[in-house]
Amino acid sequence: MVIELKCYPILNGIMAWWSSVEDAARYIVTLYINDAPISEKIVERTEKYYSFTGLAAISLRSPSIYYIKVQAENRNGEIIAESDKIKSTVREI
Repeated sequence: MVIELKCYPILNGIMAWWSSVEDAARYIVTLYINDAPISEKIVERTEKYYSFTGLAAISLRSPSIYYIKVQAENRNGEIIAESDKIKSTVREI
């Protein structure tokens, strides 16, 4: 199953939200710089969004490309759905 993921730049960060997966016990949201995962957050099944903030300082130091991916996990810890890796940008001051 594919999760529909949308990402939008916010001030010094990225807001991500996604479609619901009926049997999900929780979601795993991963932030990548280029191909390297730099942050992974666990989000409860009732939440369908997450904001990564404080990214402008990282972006200013190098030509980084940000990606976000979401996976849905069932109660047994198995991945039952996931999104594509979506490219995103950060809005800076």
